[in-house]
Amino acid sequence: MALENRTHIPLLVERIINKIRDLKAQNELKKREQNKAAIKIQKYVRGFITRRHLQFLHECAIVIQKYFRGYKTRKVVAVVAKFKYDLMVEQYHHMCATKIQSLWRGYNARKNFNYYKFKKWLDEIIMKNKSVTVDMIMFKSNEMARKEKEMIQDYNDWIEFMATKLHHLLRTKVTPGIYSKKGSSELSEIEKYLKKFKYSQFMEELRDERVKVALEDILKTNKTCARTKVHEKCLESYRAKYTISNPAL
Repeated sequence: MALENRTHIPLLVERIINKIRDLKAQNELKKREQNKAAIKIQKYVRGFITRRHLQFLHECAIVIQKYFRGYKTRKVVAVVAKFKYDLMVEQYHHMCATKIQSLWRGYNARKNFNYYKFKKWLDEIIMKNKSVTVDMIMFKSNEMARKEKEMIQDYNDWIEFMATKLHHLLRTKVTPGIYSKKGSSELSEIEKYLKKFKYSQFMEELRDERVKVALEDILKTNKTCARTKVHEKCLESYRAKYTISNPAL
C-alpha cells in the first residue's frame, strides 16, 4: 500500500504542476484579452474625446470668425456707405450744375444769338466749300490732262527718235520690216508713223541745231561780236559756207 502511495505521489505532483501551468496559461490569455479590451476601450474613448475637442475647437473658430467678420463688415459697410453718400451728393450737385448751365446757355443764346447771321455764315461756308471743291476737281482734271499730254509728247519724242534710227526698216513689197506683223501684209503702227515721218524737216532742224552749236563755239572764242550786227552776218556766212541746201526744198 505504501509502495503504491509512493508511486502515485509523483503523478499527483506532475498533475498539480500541469494544472498550475494550465491556470497560468489561462490567466495569461485572460490578461491578454483584458489588455486588448482595455486598449480598444481607450482607443474609442480617446477618439471620442479628441472628436469632442476638435468639435469644440471648430465651434470656437466659427464663433471667432463670425465676430471678426461682423466687425470687419460693419467697418467696411461704414466706409462704403460714406463713399456712396459722397458719390450721390456729387452726382446731385453735377445734375444741378448741368440744369443751371443749360438754363443760362438757353437764356444767353436767346438774348445774344442771331440766327439769320449764323445761317448766312453757314451758307457762305457751304458756297466756299463748293467752289473749292470745283476748283480742286478742275485742278485735278487739268493736271491729269497735262500729265497725259506730257506722256503723249514724251511718247512722240521717243517715236521720233526711233524713226531717225529705224527708217530703213520699213516694210517693202519684197522685204518685211523688223517691226512688221508676222503673217500680215499690213503696216504696223510704228511703220505707219515712219511712213508719215518728214525726214526733210527733221534734217533741216538738225542742220539748224548744228549751226547753233557751231555758232556758240565761235562766240565763245570771239566774244566781241556777241551783241553787234556782226552776229547776224557771221550766222549767214556760216550757213552759206557749212550747210548744204536741199534742191527739193
